[in-house]
Amino acid sequence: MKQKTKWQFFTFSGGNLPNTLAYQVLGNRVQFYYIDVLGLSPPAARSVDVYGIWNMINDPLMGQ
Repeated sequence: MKQKTKWQFFTFSGGNLPNTLAYQVLGNRVQFYYIDVLGLSPPAARSVDVYGIWNMINDPLMGQ
């Protein structure tokens, strides 16, 4: 079996980097909106995370 180089490992793992960065930026901005604009407390803002609730239901269904 051919030995993989470090460059191959980095390029393979970096394929999802743009998606991950976009998700993190959006999540960060949404939290600031909930807390600073809407005036929710941080625990309440975290519980409003609809995307997380959707993933909790949807991911096991898609895994099946």
